Amino acid sequence: FEFPKTPYEGHFTELGRNAIRFRKVVDCWVRDVRIINADSGLFIRGTFNTIKGLVIESDREPDEDRNSTGHHGVTLTGADNLLTDFDIRTRFIHDITVSHHTSGNVISDGRGDDLALDHHRYANFENLFTNIDAGKGTRLWRCGGGSGLGKHCGARGTFWNIRADRPLHYPPDSFGPVSMNLVGLETHAQGTTDPDGKWFEVIPPEKLAPQNLYRAQLQRRLGE
Repeated sequence: FEFPKTPYEGHFTELGRNAIRFRKVVDCWVRDVRIINADSGLFIRGTFNTIKGLVIESDREPDEDRNSTGHHGVTLTGADNLLTDFDIRTRFIHDITVSHHTSGNVISDGRGDDLALDHHRYANFENLFTNIDAGKGTRLWRCGGGSGLGKHCGARGTFWNIRADRPLHYPPDSFGPVSMNLVGLETHAQGTTDPDGKWFEVIPPEKLAPQNLYRAQLQRRLGE
């Protein structure tokens, strides 16, 4: 999908140059798709869907306020969807979004220039982000969503093996509850492993085993 090369005017100014939308579908897929100069890339609402081999890039001039070339890269609202083997070669206001009660989704084996893992409130919970290169690492926890819609991330959101060009930190208190799990982030911070509180297990990403928690759990379930 290639859209006209026009400057991005900023948040909520989009004309709808969006590539793919799934709405209330089950067991569908997007495979080996390249998207260029989009306002937004994918909106996936459904269950058991797979997005694999996605590349998003842009030659547009970014907006002045946020230095972004579009609004949403990939948005997941549903349950048990898989986004894997992705490459986001530009910067959206929200690169990867989970929102609207979505749970059980896996974001795995991907990279971005400067990823923002947007948890857009509305009680998203139990989503897994694993084996991800966040690029510059300047805005990993930058999120949207109305301030009256609860914390950004719900219970048991899990972040496993997240790397970046700079040290990362535990998200701010406004991001989510202490029941989140953070293991193997690129960081210089001190860890905290309290079974009844904050779980921030500091392990250098290159020493973490398994590197991809989703694939390890899948292999165990399949008896491989």
